[in-house]
Amino acid sequence: MEAALRLGAAAAPLLAAIALAYYHSLPRVRLVRLCDRPWSPSVALLAKRLLERSRLEPRECESRITTRAAENLRRCLAFMADLHALRAELERQRKAVDPSDAAHAALLQRLWLALLPEESFRARGEAWLRLGFQGADPCTDFRGMGGLALRELVHFAEVFREEALLRCEAWSRDGGAVQALPYALTAINASAWLWALFVDGKLDRCLCVRGASLQTYRNLFCEMLCGFLRLWESEAPAGIECFQRMSNAYIADVRRRLDGSADHITTLYK
Repeated sequence: MEAALRLGAAAAPLLAAIALAYYHSLPRVRLVRLCDRPWSPSVALLAKRLLERSRLEPRECESRITTRAAENLRRCLAFMADLHALRAELERQRKAVDPSDAAHAALLQRLWLALLPEESFRARGEAWLRLGFQGADPCTDFRGMGGLALRELVHFAEVFREEALLRCEAWSRDGGAVQALPYALTAINASAWLWALFVDGKLDRCLCVRGASLQTYRNLFCEMLCGFLRLWESEAPAGIECFQRMSNAYIADVRRRLDGSADHITTLYK
């Protein structure tokens, strides 16, 4: 009996070491098995999550890996690299809007040309209020979204010009009335909503299916903005004071949709 106890005590460190090695090998085994499945967005996102949480090095999985698993692992790593590059570019674009910056000044002129083509450009003036800005200096409204929001406003105004013009005309004519929304401020808010979704990883499936590119991100912005505009029209709220309540409900609904298998924020403007 004593001999058995001594043997058990001597074996305890070895058993603990084996258990620890097995525990640390689990993420690698799970990743290899996961990547050996047929490729799909679900496989990519699960592999991405496993790599991020376990901090596995891809080379740790090279032994006993099938050709399909190796290819899928490479595709997952390429997707993660594209996401990293996209975030770096978006962060770069988010710097504060500065009218003395040549790129920002050119973007402001493009926005003006798209929405006020018959008027001479002015960096400051009451005309900016008609476009849905809060004051005569549009640069003060971009806040934390900076040049990223400005680029998205320009993109939407040029691609969906009629839609943007209708919003600006309605706001200029009926500011504060039912179904009148300030185009600029609504779009800046939509830019912030989309950025929060991106940072939280909620856009990963969309970007995996459609490509983790700046163009895809711009398209998602258009979907984000159009979806809210359509909700506003369908609900016919009492006025602009309903904006916060409706935007909160809209964002919660979008998050639920993206938590499912959706690869679009809305089916509008795919």
